[in-house]
Amino acid sequence: MGETIGILFIPKLNAELPIVEGTDENQLKKGVGHYKNSTLPNEQDQIVLSGHRDTVFRRVGKLEKGDVLIIKLQYGTFRYKIFKFQIIKANDRTIIHSIAPGKFSH
Repeated sequence: MGETIGILFIPKLNAELPIVEGTDENQLKKGVGHYKNSTLPNEQDQIVLSGHRDTVFRRVGKLEKGDVLIIKLQYGTFRYKIFKFQIIKANDRTIIHSIAPGKFSH
């Protein structure tokens, strides 16, 4: 927990943000938090990254549907295209669940 596991590159914003394992306050001060119960690229399920709108994601409002996000990890680089935005309250965990077929949400 708290270790940098990769980089989130947002070409449109020319931003490179460290991805840190964990999402508590101390970890989110270091970069974009990877929610501990979510997967990573190539694991065929939902990846949950979080950050505060007034810190690492302060310019996220400039992104639009179709913009690209790139996750760089030790084992590869993965490109994602934005198809939907959702801003939630800090304590809302309803969107954190498995989307893999045959898995139960928690």
